[in-house]
Amino acid sequence: NVWGPGSPTGSDSKGNPQMINQMNQLLLMQGIQGDTWTDPISKEAEEQANQYFQAVYHGNMNVDQLLTVLKQFRSASKREREVYACMLKYIFKEYKFFPQFPEKYLQITGQLFGGIIDQGLVSYMMLGVALRNVLESLRKAPGKMFLFGVAALDKFKGKLKDYPQYCTAIANLPHFQQLPLVLQQVCKCIQIGVT
Repeated sequence: NVWGPGSPTGSDSKGNPQMINQMNQLLLMQGIQGDTWTDPISKEAEEQANQYFQAVYHGNMNVDQLLTVLKQFRSASKREREVYACMLKYIFKEYKFFPQFPEKYLQITGQLFGGIIDQGLVSYMMLGVALRNVLESLRKAPGKMFLFGVAALDKFKGKLKDYPQYCTAIANLPHFQQLPLVLQQVCKCIQIGVT
């Protein structure tokens, strides 16, 4: 399992065929070619991805350092692009299991997820999936997934100006007042056109 420590799941590579097809398309749109959702990932790439996840979850590397690595790997050698693709696949594929993660790891994962949005490591439909997952998490207050959503949103709050309708959706959440004050203020300012 390439995911972090305490991961509640051993990834099912077969999964839902419709989801697999959609993720293949998303990865191709990201420029990750020759590597599809169901293609086997080399053991070396999986081990390297696992080492990076472990380093972040054990505090040997911070989220920003991992985001820098991902940014470099996105346009590097074939092997590094494979590690990049592996890490993105697992982050998106494991989303449904996030509620089972220990709170500490979920907080780190939220920061990583938000950082992926903030750093522009995903675009097009994959960006839409990421934004939808964060919004879905914010709808689950109170609870661990709400904390994941807050951590992710806080990490990409500087990008919210690019998504005024998204800010409106956040401001219309029934428990909007439970967000940290700075996130409330950012969303309200963008919603009324003040950035």
